[in-house]
Amino acid sequence: MRWLLVLCFLALSAASCIEITGPEIVVTAEPHPAELEGARWQELPVHYCIVEEPGGFESAEDFRALTAEAFSSWGVPVVDDGTCASGITRANGVNEVGWGRPPEAQGGGGIEEAGYTRTIFRECRSGCDGAQNQIIEADIIIADDPPQRWQNADCLYSTLLHETGHFLGVPHLDSPAVMAPASSTCADELTDLDRAAFDALYGGG
Repeated sequence: MRWLLVLCFLALSAASCIEITGPEIVVTAEPHPAELEGARWQELPVHYCIVEEPGGFESAEDFRALTAEAFSSWGVPVVDDGTCASGITRANGVNEVGWGRPPEAQGGGGIEEAGYTRTIFRECRSGCDGAQNQIIEADIIIADDPPQRWQNADCLYSTLLHETGHFLGVPHLDSPAVMAPASSTCADELTDLDRAAFDALYGGG
């Protein structure tokens, strides 16, 4: 069965994604390759767990609460399964959210990554309910040591709001959307652009 692994970033001043198909790694300009546009979770609610390893600049309790709040803002049913059994692990069938070190930003020039979402897609061949491809696993990694001015609950929530959007399949959008690939502020509310992109995936219901 063919699968695709895509890494999607929120950068503080730029963004990039990596698509992995087998052993090859390709840097792309958009968060999802064109062939994966419209991919989403086929069944709801989606389950996730929180990795409570030491690290980060907020308490484990606050991190969990802000993650739940970010998912709630998108209006999709999700279930917090509690603490993950292990750290964030690729292709283990578990959707994990936790602190870590995002891959180095493309382009340099002082670009910092606030977080990234690593997503595995599978081609849907039957019973697709309008989605050509379906997300089968997503992990969110939040930078544990971003620039000092981003080390607060407001900016953490903003980053989680962006990354939970990618977790659900929402691509990068033009500014001023929360899903814009780069930001110099800590947006805390979804825009009409964000909601329209989400509704296009899940039918507005």
